[in-house]
Amino acid sequence: MLRLAVLFVVIAAVTTGCGSRKAATPTTTASAAPRKVKVYFVSGEQFRAVTRAVAPGENAARAAIQALLDGPTNAESNRGVETTIPGGARVDTLSVSSGTATVAFSHAQTKATAFDVSLRPARAAQVVYTLTASSGAPGYETNAGSFKVFRKERNSWSYPYQVWLPWASYFDGGIAFHEYKDVPPYPASHGCVRVSAPEARFVYEFATMGTPVTVY
Repeated sequence: MLRLAVLFVVIAAVTTGCGSRKAATPTTTASAAPRKVKVYFVSGEQFRAVTRAVAPGENAARAAIQALLDGPTNAESNRGVETTIPGGARVDTLSVSSGTATVAFSHAQTKATAFDVSLRPARAAQVVYTLTASSGAPGYETNAGSFKVFRKERNSWSYPYQVWLPWASYFDGGIAFHEYKDVPPYPASHGCVRVSAPEARFVYEFATMGTPVTVY
């Protein structure tokens, strides 16, 4: 059995700002638009997002996990969409608390091969994505707390530092996730969360308006 904590919020262990801080009449009710979830498969070495509908009354988190386990459709497979999740995997338990889902999977045990082991990081990434980033250097520590993405710009101009910030998703005043050429493995920015070029667009498209962000 494999137990994983799935972070539905984008979590950044960041340590401040890139920027500044009568008689009734008959009525008709329109039916609610169907809910949809995004599921991430793979295509080559890149993630490939697909959309799945959530049935009325169905739990969205469970629907997303089940769609992930079901794998791509035949049409998607013909377009090169694949999955690294083992066939026959099933959801045993799933719970959601404060934006974090904990899910237990099980599947038939098979002999581990070198190829199977090599796929494990990709399998884990399809369930919970770990972002490579660099946050605020000492003296520019980002405020800890819970936020939400409230503004998005594909190419944002930083007035304080006179530099373009591609794929910017703002979550705390002038603080944003954005692409940057230098993303060292330690806090180095003026407070924004630097994201490497290969990941920046993915993060931008994932972090839609209202996406929760928790800073520890």
